[in-house]
Amino acid sequence: MRSELDDLNGVIVRTDADLGAALARQAEMQSHQGELAQRLNEERAAQLAPFVAALEQLSAEIARLEHKLTAFPAIQSILERRDEADHALVTAQTAADELQSLPPSAEVAGMSPVDRAPYSPSG
Repeated sequence: MRSELDDLNGVIVRTDADLGAALARQAEMQSHQGELAQRLNEERAAQLAPFVAALEQLSAEIARLEHKLTAFPAIQSILERRDEADHALVTAQTAADELQSLPPSAEVAGMSPVDRAPYSPSG
């Protein structure tokens, strides 16, 4: 019985040592796993950095283009008003040219500008 007890004690001691070694190995593996995860994240970040920078540049360019697009209606309105003014100027110039090409009327040819202006005393 004493030998069986010694054998059991030996098994318990070896099992305890094996358990201690397994727990130490588990802690070592968990630490290594954490290091690998951090290294993987750093490598991922390094690989993604150029793409992130390009996306940020694209985003900034999109914002600039959107800002310019908001100005287009105002620019278009200004250009339309300019075109209308050009058209009105051409029309007025044509009318003035036509009036200058007309011979003076016999009734008003000898009158002064004051006499030619229509005047009505009622206003």
